Amino acid sequence: MNGLPAVALSGLVLLLMVYILVRKRPAGIRFSALAITLVVVVGGAVMLHRPQPQNDVAPAVVGAESPDTTPLYQAIRQHEPAVWLQLQRQIDAMHQGGQEEQARIDALQQQVLRISVQRLQLAPDTETVNYMRANMAQTAQLQKLGAETCFRFLYPEVRGGINPVQLLTREQIAQRMDADVAMYNASFGPRQHQVTPGEREQAHRDIQPIVRNMMAQYGEDFALLAEPHKASGKEMAMCNMVQDLWRQVFALPEKNAAGVIRYSVAAGSPDAH
Repeated sequence: MNGLPAVALSGLVLLLMVYILVRKRPAGIRFSALAITLVVVVGGAVMLHRPQPQNDVAPAVVGAESPDTTPLYQAIRQHEPAVWLQLQRQIDAMHQGGQEEQARIDALQQQVLRISVQRLQLAPDTETVNYMRANMAQTAQLQKLGAETCFRFLYPEVRGGINPVQLLTREQIAQRMDADVAMYNASFGPRQHQVTPGEREQAHRDIQPIVRNMMAQYGEDFALLAEPHKASGKEMAMCNMVQDLWRQVFALPEKNAAGVIRYSVAAGSPDAH
């Protein structure tokens, strides 16, 4: 599955969850539920690459010399050495093969995305919610650079992705990395979470009014979140809808918000608990 953009991959693997949520609902609602699953991980994972020097992007933060310098990559090496070795081999192979930087980023993003989806099922509530908040904070930061930039960040499979490391400040990248690493590390610690059937049921209940609110506010445009290739001219609206959706999730009690996040990404990992 290497080479598939992160959003496209997440949308495909989460279709099963959409069916579970809406198997008895009309088609219009199905698009809305798909939108929830599609945007769960649109923020992407930490970029494991060798970026060109930027004005205020610190090599120590983004790993200018080696992916080993990125905090998440170091955490993976500590907790899952076999996974780290697999990533290292992929990095070396792509580098030797002369792949373009964006292609390497997209491919590695898929691997880190898969890892993150798995660990979200085991991360405590606070770290799970903070992880998604960091995703949306990054989205908002990129939206300030223009609707097209934000849209390509959320939906790289439509017009090609971007490299946030080249567009965001050192502090912004560091904040995102901190949230990623905190979630990943906490999923191995003594506070490790265990998903229960009750949590899944509550998340299902919590999702439904959010979907209804979004449909009432945005009408047919809400379905575009599931069909971004049809959103030409509505890029800013797409970015606003994604952020509005997650603001409503974050407005839930932390435990409930974390449950919705885990539920929404559950189908993305064969190892989800």
